[in-house]
Amino acid sequence: MGRTSQARSVQEEALALYPSHTAIDPALLHLEAALCLAHDRSATEACQLASITYMRVPEAHRTPILGARARRVIDQLPGANASMPRK
Repeated sequence: MGRTSQARSVQEEALALYPSHTAIDPALLHLEAALCLAHDRSATEACQLASITYMRVPEAHRTPILGARARRVIDQLPGANASMPRK
């Protein structure tokens, strides 16, 4: 809805409520923050946050929803959905 700075503030507040050993919910919040960065056209930061977040989650806890949310960051990058010229 375009209010990414407010979303980031709420995400940071939510992250502060989780214990450090919790993996999935904070990871999803970090990926939401990466989506905000992508929306704000901060592609490098969005990719860095998404990749670091995904890789920090133990492999056994990398659920399909976590993977889908990480892929959504890529889909939201500027130009990600632009049609490619065909030869």
